[in-house]
Amino acid sequence: RQDPSRGPGNVGGGYDPLVPSTFIMMQGGMDGDGKKMPEDKSLKRKARKAEVARACRRRKKAYIQSLEEKASRLQQQLSSMARTQNGEASHRRDQDHLIQLIRNAVNDGEQDRQIQQIIQKFVGNSRKRQRTSSSTYVNKLGSPGDQEKFCLWGLEQGMLKGAIGGIWTNSIKSQLGLTTQQTDALTEKHKNVKKCQSSLIKVMDAISNLRNLLDEHLTERHQIIDQCMQILSPRQVGSLITWVKDNPQCMEAVNADYEALLSTKSSSPHLTNIN
Repeated sequence: RQDPSRGPGNVGGGYDPLVPSTFIMMQGGMDGDGKKMPEDKSLKRKARKAEVARACRRRKKAYIQSLEEKASRLQQQLSSMARTQNGEASHRRDQDHLIQLIRNAVNDGEQDRQIQQIIQKFVGNSRKRQRTSSSTYVNKLGSPGDQEKFCLWGLEQGMLKGAIGGIWTNSIKSQLGLTTQQTDALTEKHKNVKKCQSSLIKVMDAISNLRNLLDEHLTERHQIIDQCMQILSPRQVGSLITWVKDNPQCMEAVNADYEALLSTKSSSPHLTNIN
């Protein structure tokens, strides 16, 4: 029997045949003479292979996730484009239908009141689209994506230092596998985020002013058209609407001159909304 006083590994005495050599290595890596036994190269090699495999799996997972996120973003963009195109096509069909009704009413000698009702609907649809398109375009200016918005928010809140604590800090650190050095470097960007937020406030103020300017411009433009329509009879207004529809070559020249006029006033791109 093994002497209990010598303990596992037989450090205090001679070689004990009842104690396996592998057990001796696990308990201190000493042989019977108290000398350090060589490390098992096979175990080291297996450990390295396992670490390489884990790293490979992490990279593969991250790559697949990035592809899925990219596919999701592209799908959202396609859906948004489809909705825009469908909305534009639907608007154009509605307007073309109203133009045809105006044409029929003018040609058939309908009363001015009936022609005026169709014209009001036609003009109302056009103005509603102009205001909606302008508002949507302005609202998108300066708006960050979800990932960008989260990064700015997290850095500003001191998230990586655990200032806000909770599941989000642990989750993002685990997902990214951040080192202490990386965490410290990212946290240093806190000052830059503060500066960025200040500039964002200025941008939003400018966007708000732009929205007001657009609204004022549309109101002024619509008032001028209303005044011109009051000078003409409903039948004459209807004839003008159908003439413009029947002469696209003329409108191509008008649009070219209109864009040229705007380009001399500003280098910024402009959106043109016709009907």
